[in-house]
Amino acid sequence: MIEILEKQLKKEEYNNLYLFYGEEYLKKYYESKYKAAILKNSLEDMNLNIIEGKTTIKEIADKANQVPFMSPYRLVLVRNSGFFAKSGTDMESLSELTSTIIIFTEKEVDKRVGAYKTLAKKGLAVEMKIPKENELVNWLGDFFKDNKTAIKKSDIIYLLQITPPDMQMIKKEAEKLASHGEITREVIDQLVTKSPDLKIFDMLKFLGQKDVKKALQIYNNMLDNRTEPLMILAMIIRQFRLILRVKALSHSGVPLDNIVSKLKSRSFIVRECLAQSKNFKFNTLIQALEDCLNTDIAIKTGKISPPLGVELLIVKYGSSDI
Repeated sequence: MIEILEKQLKKEEYNNLYLFYGEEYLKKYYESKYKAAILKNSLEDMNLNIIEGKTTIKEIADKANQVPFMSPYRLVLVRNSGFFAKSGTDMESLSELTSTIIIFTEKEVDKRVGAYKTLAKKGLAVEMKIPKENELVNWLGDFFKDNKTAIKKSDIIYLLQITPPDMQMIKKEAEKLASHGEITREVIDQLVTKSPDLKIFDMLKFLGQKDVKKALQIYNNMLDNRTEPLMILAMIIRQFRLILRVKALSHSGVPLDNIVSKLKSRSFIVRECLAQSKNFKFNTLIQALEDCLNTDIAIKTGKISPPLGVELLIVKYGSSDI
């Protein structure tokens, strides 16, 4: 669908109805790009309406029915209307407009509701998905090149590995780095804050290697940075569960690329989970998840303090007899 948007922008041929949903950065990016293209060489203040939050079809129609001033189009941007998350909204009247383009950008979308079905039929509904790893590498490569900043491809991949899968966050970190003439691994480690999930990755890697000292060091650093023990426990549970799923799928003969697609994860995360899975038996992973649940219950019922509960769990699975 992104390809269709790019073709429309290039040819300057537009639908009258759009729905953008999914990845936040891409929604804002294409809303801005369409706005610039549609209102090009026109009086923006006269031909643009922005509606934020809850609204009605009548309010949108009233804005949309105004004749564009010295421009072929009027543009109405509707953000987070909620129309596409529940039934009861009739989009038919908006689909009949000819000189107005309406772009909905939404956080929540249910493809089963009538509003979505109508818009997808009469206009263009586009789910914005975070690009694949190689596409992100190229995107960041172009960004750093435009900013005259030297960086190796391997260091771009490393940057992506230590940042959350959120394009806005990735762009923010890239902008922080772009002030340097040349970016090295050392510069990245100095300026970019590692995602907490990556710290849990390292923790479980050390648990698998039976290096409880380094695992506890990561845990204590997270506590020093005011990460709540229950949040750390939740991330440990998620990581154990992901390792178990990757191990099971790989054991069943599912290729790596298919595992990435099935789990809707990033390829380097699946590769890391696959490597870590070799350090844990199936029974160990299942038992670890049960122990995590019991620790969670013990903490929430006041039987043990949160820091100590998680620490005992780390010590158990970092010991040589597990």
